Amino acid sequence: LDLNVATAQTYTDRFAVSFTSRNYFDNVYLQKNVSIYIHPATAGSGLSKKVLVIGDSLTQYGVFIAELANLFSGDVMSATFVGTRTASATDSSGVTRSVSHEGRGGWAAEDYCTVASKGGVTNAFFNPITQKFDYSYYLANSGVDTPDMVLVLLGTNDSGNTADAVMPYINEMVTSITSDASAPKCGVGQCVPVYKWAFADYQYSFFENKFELRKAIGNTYGYDVTQQTFAVPLFVNFDSVNDFGSIVAADRLNDESHRVVTDPVHPNDRGYFRMADTLFANIKAAYES
Repeated sequence: LDLNVATAQTYTDRFAVSFTSRNYFDNVYLQKNVSIYIHPATAGSGLSKKVLVIGDSLTQYGVFIAELANLFSGDVMSATFVGTRTASATDSSGVTRSVSHEGRGGWAAEDYCTVASKGGVTNAFFNPITQKFDYSYYLANSGVDTPDMVLVLLGTNDSGNTADAVMPYINEMVTSITSDASAPKCGVGQCVPVYKWAFADYQYSFFENKFELRKAIGNTYGYDVTQQTFAVPLFVNFDSVNDFGSIVAADRLNDESHRVVTDPVHPNDRGYFRMADTLFANIKAAYES
């Protein structure tokens, strides 16, 4: 991967980067020019925002939310995380925090839009009259303070289906959220990958579906954080090999130890902290004056 700054000038808000991907023989097979926007550390200065995170088990564990709380605790902008569910998790500084959220382990976007409960866990967004995901219903009945921003972070449990099958549910959730009178900003997460060598070749569709879903979310919502709705590329700084839990095991025929991944789906703490870094940057940038 070659990163080449387009010119030698000093950049204040953005710079152009050329990404070049080469194969084993050093042949170029993919090249893309992009603009990277720089937002000041003072973005959101003096503001206090309430953030609601809707997700799956990655949200339910609360680790990246605890790290977000840690990042905002020393920032010029403050953020409070709301929701009907809670988790206790430790941030990168070693502080254990109780955080609120709307994460439900094993849930996909389809579940949030079609079922009143699953696995003994209630869907707080499901309107029993309309039988649909209803954000306004949630606000009226949950007792949660009205959020300024909602983050929809799904995709891990949607990977058994194609992007074409999943996007209608994502769109239904986003439309319901952004149509509410409170008009919250809505960040739609492009999910992190699973461990690079997690599944056999016959399960390649799992990887392909996640890739296509990320692409569909990016194409649908774009990355302009000044808009009400935008995509959040959670994968952008994620290491698909080293950001998963592992142990060091010895092979009986080899004196050298080797690394064995123990969970190919859920990140280790480092992976969750990387997610928090990306979310932190997007939240602040969304409120840059």
